[in-house]
Amino acid sequence: MSALGGVIDLIGRRLGAEADRTALNNQSSRRGTDAVFLGKQPFSERLGTTLLAGLHA
Repeated sequence: MSALGGVIDLIGRRLGAEADRTALNNQSSRRGTDAVFLGKQPFSERLGTTLLAGLHA
């Protein structure tokens, strides 16, 4: 999937009835570290928000 495909998926996908939060941390053998957080919060049946944040060092 391309980066644009991921953005379209975030905009077009309907949120579930409950809030959802996921965190992923990865560390490589070459001292690289990645951390990603995805949070979803519905406000009503038609309105909600999604936060995607990442740190790459």
